[in-house]
Amino acid sequence: MASESFSKLGKYQFKLWVAAVFIAATLLMFTDRAFAYSVDADGVPDWLAQIIERSISAVAERMPESQSDKNAEKVVEVISGKLFDGYKVDSVSISSGVIKINLSSEKTPEKWRVEVQTPQIQDPPLQWFNTDIEAIEKPLNELIQGIPVEALNWCDAGLKEEVQKILAPVLPGWKPTLIVYSEKEEYILKISLAPELPLVLAVNPTLTSNSLPTLLHEDLREDLMERASPFIGLPVVWAKRHEKEINVWTENFLQTRGIVERTSAEIKSTFSAGQVSQMKVNVES
Repeated sequence: MASESFSKLGKYQFKLWVAAVFIAATLLMFTDRAFAYSVDADGVPDWLAQIIERSISAVAERMPESQSDKNAEKVVEVISGKLFDGYKVDSVSISSGVIKINLSSEKTPEKWRVEVQTPQIQDPPLQWFNTDIEAIEKPLNELIQGIPVEALNWCDAGLKEEVQKILAPVLPGWKPTLIVYSEKEEYILKISLAPELPLVLAVNPTLTSNSLPTLLHEDLREDLMERASPFIGLPVVWAKRHEKEINVWTENFLQTRGIVERTSAEIKSTFSAGQVSQMKVNVES
């Protein structure tokens, strides 16, 4: 009887300790700290492996130093099974201070599709925005393919971070919001983008010419100011990335103006993005 009571007490204490470590691991899932163990997670994408490795490291830090590797493996296996929804733990091994964990999806991986919702902007910026989206569609789809939808319970913050990494070089200044929903036999990751401060608040065109009558300068300037309205409200950093396209658009637009077209004038535009963006244009016939 005493032996049976001791066994029950030991199991109860083990469960309490596992529960305490489970809570600690959950709280520390996205923190970076120094740990006694190193962790190697296999069977999942690299960005998910990093989240798993940090979480297991948090668990390992709280395990008693006197605990055997065999018991530690059991603890890691039990807690991992609770933490990482959508994945099953195939194996856990500890050797020379390295925890190796292999995971696999609990069921056939879902089919995913990514949709990037276009913000309410007009051409010509809309055209450049769509071109930017085309450049990131493939890496965004590769990021999410094969991920169990249940895994979003614990990796949603990590997913958003990875999306931001993909967007940053191509769509700087646009903040993503992620929504997941199902449609027919697939899941859709919808990414909505909102402009971040600072924004372009005004465009100030200035025109110089030694060959056109001075009276025409103001007419062309007003034309530019009116047609440049689609640039208002864009993130400054994104507008800066597209300064070359804005210059080409400006030059092509002025080529359609009557006096410029009739005189076959040469146009050189220099756009500098800012909250008050400067559009300097030189026209010479």
